[in-house]
Amino acid sequence: VSIHAKSLRKLSGTGAADAVPGKKRGKNSELSRKGGKIRMQIKQKQKPVFSENVKSECLLAQNLNMLRPQRKMGQQFDTSAAPCRAVGRKERFFVHKGERLGTKATIQSYLMIAGTVLGMIIFVVIPLLWIMRWCLFSYKGFGTVKFVGLKNFIRVFSSTSSKYWLSVGNTFVFAIGKLLVEIPLALVLAFILTKKIRGRDFFRSVFFMPSMLSVAVIGVVFTYLFNHNQGVVNSAIRLLGGEGVKWFSGGTSAMIMLMIASIWQNFGINMLFFMTGLQAIPPEMYEAASIDGASNTRQFLTITIPLLGPVLQMVLMNAILGSLKVTDLVLTLTNGKPSGKTEVMMTYIYKKFFGDGGASGLDFGYGAALTVVTAVILGIVTLLYLRATKKSSDVY
Repeated sequence: VSIHAKSLRKLSGTGAADAVPGKKRGKNSELSRKGGKIRMQIKQKQKPVFSENVKSECLLAQNLNMLRPQRKMGQQFDTSAAPCRAVGRKERFFVHKGERLGTKATIQSYLMIAGTVLGMIIFVVIPLLWIMRWCLFSYKGFGTVKFVGLKNFIRVFSSTSSKYWLSVGNTFVFAIGKLLVEIPLALVLAFILTKKIRGRDFFRSVFFMPSMLSVAVIGVVFTYLFNHNQGVVNSAIRLLGGEGVKWFSGGTSAMIMLMIASIWQNFGINMLFFMTGLQAIPPEMYEAASIDGASNTRQFLTITIPLLGPVLQMVLMNAILGSLKVTDLVLTLTNGKPSGKTEVMMTYIYKKFFGDGGASGLDFGYGAALTVVTAVILGIVTLLYLRATKKSSDVY
């Protein structure tokens, strides 16, 4: 142990020899004064013995982030014990000012975040720069590229973009209608499946399974279920003496089909999040409420919902953004039909870059401007939501 002799005398009020009681100045334990410091050297296979004053000095140094162990190859520290106790071969603790992160640890830290940073640069930063560049040009997939300045943005807010703003309205209708069913359904199922009931694990697996399926599979499943001619649902209706329903022919019915498919796909993962939050609520709170005479409904409204605030905030934000960015489900089920009544923002932008069954409709510059405007809309929705739910993340 290396500490200033003056500090040691102040703490102990005795001489330097009192720092190690019961030890003699001999071959195995040697005290020497070098450079105004007291140094204790401990031979192999011998644990150091500290007085209470030296222990206090070490604890003080640790609290000030000044205690740093230095070891050689093959030496170990008992991290679960007191910070000044050495285990193994020769050990020395040095009290000094500050610590610097070693070069090896720094390299390891950078390597651990390198994959995420590289992915963000390739899939976020570069596409954003590409989009911002094309906003100022007009290019329809062939011919020359023409610089138009801000005309693409002016076009977005003109009467020629009525189809885009119709898709914006369809997107919000889809998101609101879906979330009004999906979030309460996931919460109620999570509340039920946290209780001790028979078949609980089976139902958890069944409800979560749709979240593991790809959107293409879900689109095929719902196409076969609600097909007008050979769909399972219409076949059952005909067996009962009714007539088949054209589920995807009307705008309202097609939008309802999209909502049902999206709810079926996503309620399982939201249920899992809610179950995690419910299991973190202390059961003693429910016991205390029961003793006070609170009913199950009152416990749910006054205990469960408030304590689920942070989880509910996260689930709602992910669900809102996911609903506003829905693309592949619409493309596989309705492709925006009939007459654009199920067209959403992302599918409309997608067709400006990749066409609608061909090169017709391609317009890179206009599509890039629509992308920027859509990103601004999503950002505004996110900020408003976070501001409105700011207090829900505070759990006391």
